[in-house]
Amino acid sequence: MIWWVIILFVAGATLITVEFVIPGGICGTLGVLAVIASAALGCYYYPEYWFPILMGEFLGTIASVLLGLYLLPRSPFGKLLILGGSQRAEEGWVNETGNLDLVGKTGKVVAPLRPVGAVELGSERVQAVSEGAFIERGALVRVIEVHGNRIVVERTEQAEAETGA
Repeated sequence: MIWWVIILFVAGATLITVEFVIPGGICGTLGVLAVIASAALGCYYYPEYWFPILMGEFLGTIASVLLGLYLLPRSPFGKLLILGGSQRAEEGWVNETGNLDLVGKTGKVVAPLRPVGAVELGSERVQAVSEGAFIERGALVRVIEVHGNRIVVERTEQAEAETGA
């Protein structure tokens, strides 16, 4: 009888793994039913070993699911689900181009940066983020980075000299 328990479990674990490669629900359902039947037969005929039987079947089922997750991206169906290429800015795939002319410009804080606020750069008012420090209203800042619509500023030395810092 032990061979039927082992055969049912191996068949069930194999069907669960196959479900990841060939989706449809049939293999997975049959696999789960075979694993449950294997556990039921094992516990019925060997009641003194019920805990090791259930733990072995549980860990074996988890292993078959992990194997299926490993095989899924390598299967023909899995390759259809995964984007094969990447969209690089060098190829023209950008969400929003940043105004790189702003790098190095100085401006005045009109809404405190804690760490996000508003900065006036010339006649243009933009939303900016500080490097992490709070910058109060009226301080002078310099743009150090532009990534898309994210403008990173830092307090300038001129502003620190005026405040006596």
